[in-house]
Amino acid sequence: IFMNYNNIIRNGIAKLSAEGGLDLGFNIGSGANAPINSTMVLSDGKIVICGGFNFYNGILHNGILRINMDGGVDTTFVPDLGATYPTEIKAILPDGKILLTGKFQLDNGTWQRLLLRMNMDGGVDSSFNADVPGNAVIYGTAVQPDGMILLSGFLDGNGSGNTYFIKRLNVDGSADTSFDPGTGPNDVTASIVLQDDGWILIAGLFTTYNGVDRHRIARLHPDGSLDTGFDPGTGTDGNVWALALLPDGKMLIGGAFTSFNGVARANIARLNEDGSLDTSFDPGSGTNNSIGSLTSLPSGKFMIIGAFD
Repeated sequence: IFMNYNNIIRNGIAKLSAEGGLDLGFNIGSGANAPINSTMVLSDGKIVICGGFNFYNGILHNGILRINMDGGVDTTFVPDLGATYPTEIKAILPDGKILLTGKFQLDNGTWQRLLLRMNMDGGVDSSFNADVPGNAVIYGTAVQPDGMILLSGFLDGNGSGNTYFIKRLNVDGSADTSFDPGTGPNDVTASIVLQDDGWILIAGLFTTYNGVDRHRIARLHPDGSLDTGFDPGTGTDGNVWALALLPDGKMLIGGAFTSFNGVARANIARLNEDGSLDTSFDPGSGTNNSIGSLTSLPSGKFMIIGAFD
């Protein structure tokens, strides 16, 4: 949600160089007329953007479109969602299809939250029927190499209490019954990251997993059960919103916390493979506000994005 970058007009989206400067060759014109909630870069360099906008560069686009590497609209991508509420891209699947969530108007005129899969041309893939209730709010998503999908979030109780979940879907959207988390997390799982060995890292707002103390970060076996060998101790004293796996197997966590296992860490920390704090990574006073996103780079460096200044 921004109107300029380094005092140059860029409504909602910009492309930066590796040094952080603005890429002036990426020309979006007047850009989006409302917030862009999510972006995904495809293997060919094109970018899918999604959000609450209904105009991009002055042309009607209803919440989702694909843009070329130069910022212009890819007219070969024609969504048929009919969505008039913001949507969010959750993943690009191994076959190039797009997994997204949103609040969509059904044929009978009612609105419902849905998890959909789009074909590469923008059409809805009708062969995908997600086993996700219409009151589900999805936070974390991870796609396995075999195309199976891990999801986390909560079922909105409309004031009567939320039910938190983590589950796995088969390629066709049906529930994978071999994935059994027991009672699962007792609060939102905001981030899911897959390790190369198939084990699953999760982070969020929870303090227990299947009744076992795990303060906001845990590791699961591929079948959804808790890996008790991964022990973060008392974990963080505040929410973890972002999780990134580093090339050496260590992991970064970011969020809104002041300590990890009793050691001062302001909103960012690095953990060893067993869940303990990597004390060699010392951010000092860290950030002065929360971190919402972490991205690991091939060089071992990483990007952080959040509410800090």
